[in-house]
Amino acid sequence: MALRGLWQLRNRVRSCHCCQRNGEQPCALVTELLDKHLADIDRRIADLGALRTTLRHAVPSRPGGRPW
Repeated sequence: MALRGLWQLRNRVRSCHCCQRNGEQPCALVTELLDKHLADIDRRIADLGALRTTLRHAVPSRPGGRPW
């Protein structure tokens, strides 16, 4: 998901949150969409963590233990 996509998602979530604060419940379609976005975010975080580990092992360590 590109940075622009993350900002769009953030704005959608804010809109849903504003509705909830006003006492309205989001419809099933909205909650399903939010669940899908959360799953996508979790997957991307896991992918980034795996990439970080791969890069950390690929770069020789400098004195002090940090690769950069």
